[in-house]
Amino acid sequence: MKGSDMRNRSSLFTCLAFLLLICSAGALSAEVVGWRTDGTGRYPDATPPTAWSKDTGVVWSVPLPGPTASSANNSLPVIVGDRLFVSCEPTDLVCVNLADGEILWRKSNTYEEALSAEEVAQMKADEAAAVPIRAELKALEGELAKLKDALNEDPNDADLKAQQTAAQEKQTDLNKQLRPLLRFALPITHSWNGYSSATPVTDGQSVWVSFGTGVVVCYDLEGNRKWARLVEKPSHGWGVSSSPVLAGDRLLVNLLNTTALNPVTGETVWTAPTSMYWGTPVVSKIADVPVAFTPFGQILRLSDGEILQKDLFRLDFNSPILQGDTVYYFQIPGAASRAGQALKVPAEAADELQIKGSWKGRDERFYGSPVFDDGLLYCANHLNTLICADAVTGQVVYYQKLGLGGQVFGSVCFAGGLLYVTSDNGNTVIVKPGRTYEEVARNSLGETVRSVPVFAGSRMYVHGYKNLWCIGQ
Repeated sequence: MKGSDMRNRSSLFTCLAFLLLICSAGALSAEVVGWRTDGTGRYPDATPPTAWSKDTGVVWSVPLPGPTASSANNSLPVIVGDRLFVSCEPTDLVCVNLADGEILWRKSNTYEEALSAEEVAQMKADEAAAVPIRAELKALEGELAKLKDALNEDPNDADLKAQQTAAQEKQTDLNKQLRPLLRFALPITHSWNGYSSATPVTDGQSVWVSFGTGVVVCYDLEGNRKWARLVEKPSHGWGVSSSPVLAGDRLLVNLLNTTALNPVTGETVWTAPTSMYWGTPVVSKIADVPVAFTPFGQILRLSDGEILQKDLFRLDFNSPILQGDTVYYFQIPGAASRAGQALKVPAEAADELQIKGSWKGRDERFYGSPVFDDGLLYCANHLNTLICADAVTGQVVYYQKLGLGGQVFGSVCFAGGLLYVTSDNGNTVIVKPGRTYEEVARNSLGETVRSVPVFAGSRMYVHGYKNLWCIGQ
């Protein structure tokens, strides 16, 4: 690509480098495994496969008990010793033997299993009371549709207008009666999200997972439930996908707000009014104070949830990543979100943030999160285009159409010196990192994949729509 073409293209894309004084997330707990394993999507010591299909290069595949909606960011496998944990629809946590894919245990996590006996009784009573109201509302919908058609033919008919007004008032009243009966009804979600989009997190002794129902649970590795509770019900019609983050003695979850739970008991330690986000926060320290950086641009003090900074940026779909002393993120410019900025955070938390740079680009959606390697950032937009950007300046190095078909919902992975990009139709392209695009291989799994692979040794684990795959040697 010519230099002038590169400069012209760079003005079209959104690539962000967000510079912060931070420590590695692993410093808080070296044994924590969760979203993108350590949050970065990097597996430099892996020796991953480069050739496979649904019939070749497969060590094992196992049908999961339920499908996975697997949204933009999450529902990744988590590996602990000889076991793998993954969530699937509607509210299941599944433990798999890493060697052969055998399902060792499966646990559902419905409202009935997370609520007290009194709450379950109330939920069933509410459900029974809602049945006749729903039936009456459905009949009213048909009546209003007929009145609308009749008024279209005779818009001045006073009697029809009066009937329509009376039906609408009755509809409003019935909805008011129904609303308090729905507090334990499943929240609305989108098929791309479902209820099991969050990646579990583990410290090697316990495993925690949150669901789009608002239920958060903790198990030991043998499948014994330690606690389960309904933290708060999500209310966004597209569902949620933010994964829980274990940071010392805090378990962070985002449903309506950011809530810190005691990971041992499940009790709420604090709740910060941060709004819902689809991405997953990252944790670090500023001036030796443990903090969390949310995708919506808040810096939260982990001890008490105090918002130290806010409105720094807004990531609508993806997650920031940590690399060394830097947080990187890709942004979506538009009416509701800001263009990217680079902010240098001084050593003292009380000092002012300084804006060091700003980038703007065209309106592109990055459902997946970026990955870092050797001073470059790589991220694929939803139209399966790979963008390579300079991690310091945000300048686009190249913009490569991948031609994978479908959309890219998952994040780019770096494994064994190679980049892996997978579209939702199960096609994967493998690329050498560097300032020029160099393709290594293309492979197809033949199954819908909206999740992100994880790597261990010479194997790659993929959470497909219906199956869990182990690929490699």
